[in-house]
Amino acid sequence: MKMAAMRAQDWADISRMLGLASDEVLNEVRAVVAHYSPEDSGDLESLIFIGQKEREQPPVADARTDLQRLRKLHIPDGSLL
Repeated sequence: MKMAAMRAQDWADISRMLGLASDEVLNEVRAVVAHYSPEDSGDLESLIFIGQKEREQPPVADARTDLQRLRKLHIPDGSLL
């Protein structure tokens, strides 16, 4: 039902739920969408991907390394735009 909604919050909710789902549950969801709304299968895969990526935590070392690189370039934090 939420896939038929147009609100951004509904899409974010779906993405979060799919990101937490097991492979078994995702396969069941894929089967239902393929049966009842095959034109949405591509969108479903995108939502699954986004939900799984949202769960990933960026490595802390990378953030520090990027900040150190900025300081070496004498670029003030946050002024890259």
